[in-house]
Amino acid sequence: MPFPPHLILPDGRIHELHGPCTFGRHAGNDLTLDNDHVSSQHALIQWQQNREDLGVGGFLLVDLGSSNGSYVNGRRVTRPVKLKDGDLIDLAGSRIEFKSESETEYSTVGTIGSTVIDIKKRNIWLMVADIVGSTRMSQEISPEEVPRINGNWFKSCREKVETHGGHMNQYLGDGFLCYWEDTLEAKSNLPDLLRVFSRLQLRKNPPFRVVLHYGQTVLGSVPTLSSLNLHGPNVNFVFRMEKLAGTLGEPILLSEDASKGLALPEFASHRAELSGYDGRFLFVVPQLHA
Repeated sequence: MPFPPHLILPDGRIHELHGPCTFGRHAGNDLTLDNDHVSSQHALIQWQQNREDLGVGGFLLVDLGSSNGSYVNGRRVTRPVKLKDGDLIDLAGSRIEFKSESETEYSTVGTIGSTVIDIKKRNIWLMVADIVGSTRMSQEISPEEVPRINGNWFKSCREKVETHGGHMNQYLGDGFLCYWEDTLEAKSNLPDLLRVFSRLQLRKNPPFRVVLHYGQTVLGSVPTLSSLNLHGPNVNFVFRMEKLAGTLGEPILLSEDASKGLALPEFASHRAELSGYDGRFLFVVPQLHA
């Protein structure tokens, strides 16, 4: 039986990965590093499902805007990077080895070895956010500044999503997918989060888009990793929405079902087709500020 995915820490200790793992100098992290050059919250490792339409899968290392950077095998992390067995992670001089004897064991929905994953259908709020013009940004600013801007954005968005009751599910190079289960608390928190993101968008550091959809989603839990897989047409739908928002030039866009669920005032609306889906759909730009 393969040994669970784990990290070999600088002092030789082994830390098994059973869910997201944050690194940093402060004690609030999952792993505290005794290193003055490490940021208070430096980096994150998170497992995500291996599906091509959702970006890279496996265990990802995400830099959280650290001052001195995160490196994998000597290369600086500018966006979430997939880890492979034996990869060496350098966090401001603290070297950590990633070990995973089997990637395929965690890549499918249905079973993990002989353990059946609990699969269910629920109505879920799905949000995708994505940095706009990341290629142009990398050409216009210094190479050292790009990972700091991207990392601070990931860290800030993660904090805001979790403060508003959401769960980060996928990191996607220049963006992320997060979700909320269908509760009264989610309906209360989401309008405020959209307003927070709208204010953050005004800074354009970096510029980014946000889309929100609501619909039935297949949930498959991964008990050994405390993780949740999201599947089904509505997951694909929200990613197509993000592309549409870019085409329309809208910084925030809601699907018709999300707009009805939140009952926010409407600033503008669009009827448009989405690749892979029949018909035309209504999309709403919410009025978020008086």
